[in-house]
Amino acid sequence: MTEEVKQRGKPIVNEVVQAFTDFIGLEPTPRLRQRQYANTLHKMLGDKTMDVVTYAIKIQDDYYAPVVTSPKDLYYKVDKVMAYYRKNNGEGDRVLKV
Repeated sequence: MTEEVKQRGKPIVNEVVQAFTDFIGLEPTPRLRQRQYANTLHKMLGDKTMDVVTYAIKIQDDYYAPVVTSPKDLYYKVDKVMAYYRKNNGEGDRVLKV
């Protein structure tokens, strides 16, 4: 018998924190502060939050990409991530347009 694990908080915030946890291997700390940054990112980006998070994690292998290892880093570097996206994918692709 398996019991359902009940998660607290907003599902999108849980997704953002889980994405960085899977990428790094550890949960970003301090936990409460990182969740607050993830919530603020969701307020800024809306429906495209996970698209931006996924892209920011995906480009970490690139040499000139902005280094993003937590929701706090992404909050402060979201403009750099979007500029990097526009530079590499051209102005025609507006996936990450906010």
